[in-house]
Amino acid sequence: VLTFTASRVSESALATSEIIHCHKRRSRGRNSRHPPATHLTHGFTHAPLADVIAKMSLEDNTVTLSTMKASKFFLVFEKQITQWEKSLSLVSETIEVILQVQRNWMYLENIFIGSDSIHRELPQESAMFEAVHFNFIAKMKEIHDINNVLNAALAPGMLDNFMDMDPTLEKTQKSLDNYLESKRQQFPRFYFLS
Repeated sequence: VLTFTASRVSESALATSEIIHCHKRRSRGRNSRHPPATHLTHGFTHAPLADVIAKMSLEDNTVTLSTMKASKFFLVFEKQITQWEKSLSLVSETIEVILQVQRNWMYLENIFIGSDSIHRELPQESAMFEAVHFNFIAKMKEIHDINNVLNAALAPGMLDNFMDMDPTLEKTQKSLDNYLESKRQQFPRFYFLS
């Protein structure tokens, strides 16, 4: 039973990595005209298909573990099944937090990086975003270098680091929304612009 679970997890990881590599190859072809630094900052964009497959794989493995818990042989493998259940739960939570941070980061990156007017108008929020920006890129490089979902999720402080980024990005987003609303009130025609 344990061998079956381990092979299932490795097959899921292999399939997910193949999809991610295909996505990277397609994005390299589109972004080949950009300089390396720009490509580097945009190399961690959201891949919806890979997200769906990764979530399905995690859910499948979690269901498999739940099925094993109902088996009459559960007591023999209780320790391993419980450990895998905790690990998959942590991986799932880590992925959810990373995707949330990534969505917020992608939205704010287009606004804060390279915009001098926003830096002048919102200096505190710009500094907060830049700190998160460099931390996010460093952590994503670290995850890429680890090249193993389980090891990356279990890395010390990985989940906590992304959980710390999320409220900062939300605070930055709220300040930006308040700033844009004040500009819309000064210039009503801005209500027609996104």
